[in-house]
Amino acid sequence: MPTTLPALTAHLDLKNAIHVGHSTGGGEVVRYIARRCESRVSKAALLSAVPPLMVKTAANPGGLPKEVFDGHQAQLATNRAQSYGYNRPGVKPLQGVIWNWWRQGMMGGANTVFREVTLSQ
Repeated sequence: MPTTLPALTAHLDLKNAIHVGHSTGGGEVVRYIARRCESRVSKAALLSAVPPLMVKTAANPGGLPKEVFDGHQAQLATNRAQSYGYNRPGVKPLQGVIWNWWRQGMMGGANTVFREVTLSQ
C-alpha cells in the first residue's frame, strides 16, 4: 500500500479529487498541489492548517509581510481573547459565529498558539 500522498493518489488514479488537510496535513495538501499534481485536484480545504511558507520573501513574493505575523503575536501576548475577532473591513459578523470562533480559539494553549504564529512564517 502506498505510504505518501502522491503515491496513494497515483495508485488510486484519482482525478478531480478534493483534498482536506488539518494541521500539518494541510501543509501536506499544499505541498502536494504545488509540487506534483495540481491537475488531479479540483479543490482543497485547509482546516487549522500549517502551510509550508506564508511570509513574504524573495522566493514567495505573494506571501504576507512579516509585520502581519509580528502584529498577530503582539495581539496574542497582550490580550489573547480580544485577538479572536472580526478585524477585516467589509466582514459582516454574526454573533453566534463570533462566540463559537472565540471559544475555539480560547481552547488552545496560549504558548502553543503563540509559537504556531512563528511556525507559520
